[in-house]
Amino acid sequence: INFDEFEEKYGWTGNWGMAASSQHKDYVHLLTADLSKASGIKPQTLVRNIADFERGYESFDIAIQLKNELDFKADIVIVAIGENTIEPKTDEAKAKFAAAFGNLLKELRKHGEPQIFVRSSSNQFCAFSFCCSIVISQLLEID
Repeated sequence: INFDEFEEKYGWTGNWGMAASSQHKDYVHLLTADLSKASGIKPQTLVRNIADFERGYESFDIAIQLKNELDFKADIVIVAIGENTIEPKTDEAKAKFAAAFGNLLKELRKHGEPQIFVRSSSNQFCAFSFCCSIVISQLLEID
């Protein structure tokens, strides 16, 4: 999990990636440090937890709910997804997820010229991988 706000009910008292013991050890901050070291320039970063999208992709309004992130016009976007997604059980549900995820990626591409990387936990459901493959092949057809 890249970022999660304070959730005392879950025993979480940090304000960073939940797999890390401190902010400077979470995925975002380690990657930012590596990019900074390699380029000699500290990149500007913007981190957003998209659990709301994962849990409610059918009604999630990307343009409104990710307005700040879209306005940021990032050069690099890393979409870490799957940890909060409920596995679609039917082909129809898989298609809805694929469409919503495709729309998310298309909307990200409209704002600047970002390089987009998608990653998910290896233990996440197979349907996500299937949906992701469909979406990526559709996006490649656009170019």
